Amino acid sequence: MRSPELYPSQPSLSILIAKEWRDILAGHTVWILLLLLSALVGYSYVQAAALYAEASRSAIEHPEVARGLSPLDGIFVPTFGALYLANTFLFPFIAIRTIAGEKQTGSLKLLLQLPCNFSIVILAKVVVLATVWSGMAVICLTAVALWAWSGGHIGHCELANLLAGHFLYAAVVAGLALLAAALAESGATAAILTLAALGFLGYGIQPTEAAEWGYDIQRAVSDASSNIWWTGMFPGLAIVLLVTGITLLGEGLNETLNPVLRKRVKVDVEFPAADPAADVS
Repeated sequence: MRSPELYPSQPSLSILIAKEWRDILAGHTVWILLLLLSALVGYSYVQAAALYAEASRSAIEHPEVARGLSPLDGIFVPTFGALYLANTFLFPFIAIRTIAGEKQTGSLKLLLQLPCNFSIVILAKVVVLATVWSGMAVICLTAVALWAWSGGHIGHCELANLLAGHFLYAAVVAGLALLAAALAESGATAAILTLAALGFLGYGIQPTEAAEWGYDIQRAVSDASSNIWWTGMFPGLAIVLLVTGITLLGEGLNETLNPVLRKRVKVDVEFPAADPAADVS
C-alpha cells in the first residue's frame, strides 16, 4: 500500500491530458491521419457534387426524379464516407498509440504507479482521442460549409444525426483499439485484433471486397449450432498464428537491433580458494 507521505499530491487531469497531447503530437500518426482525411474528404465531395449535379440536370427533364434527390443522400453521406474510412482504418492507430507507445517505452508502468485513480488516466486518453476526432469532424464540416457557400440546402437535424452516428462508431472503434492495445504486445498485433473485432461486429472491410477473418468467425457462430465447427477454426487459427508470429518476430528484432538489449557486459567473478584446514577444523 502506498504511503501518503511519499505521495503528498496527486497529478491533476490537466497534467495527464497535457502529457497525452505531447505523446500524440510527437509522432507522425495524427498528422498523416489529418492529411489523408483531407484528401479523402476533398475527393469525396468533388465526386458527390458532380454526380448530384448530373442527377439534378436529369430532374429538370423528368420532374418525378426530383422527389428522390436529397442533399443528405447525394452530398453529405458520400462526403462523410471519408470519415467512415478514417474511423475504421486510421483512427484506431491513434488510439493504439496512446497505450502501445507507453508499453514500448516502459512509461506505462510508471504511469500506473501514480497516486491517482486509474479512471483518471483512462479519462485523459479519452479526452485526447475525442479532441482528435473533433478535428477530423471539422475537416468534414468544411465540405458542408462549401456546400452552403455554393447555395446548397442543409438539413441541420439530418446533418447532426449523421455526425452523431459517426461519433458513436468512432467511440466503438476507439474502445476496441484501446482494449486490443492493452492485451497485445505491439501496435501491429493490436491493429490486427482491432480489425478482426470490427469485422466480427459487421464493420470494417466488407466481405464482398476482400477476405475478412472477423466476419468469417461471426458467420461461423451460427454454423457451430449445426455442428459445423471447422468454419470458424481456420480464420481463428489464422489470427492466432499471425499475431503470435508478429509478436515473436518483433521480440527477436528488438533483442537483435536494440542497443540496450544487445549490449552484454562480461563480468569475471573469482571465488576464493577453499582452505582444507578450515574444513577439517
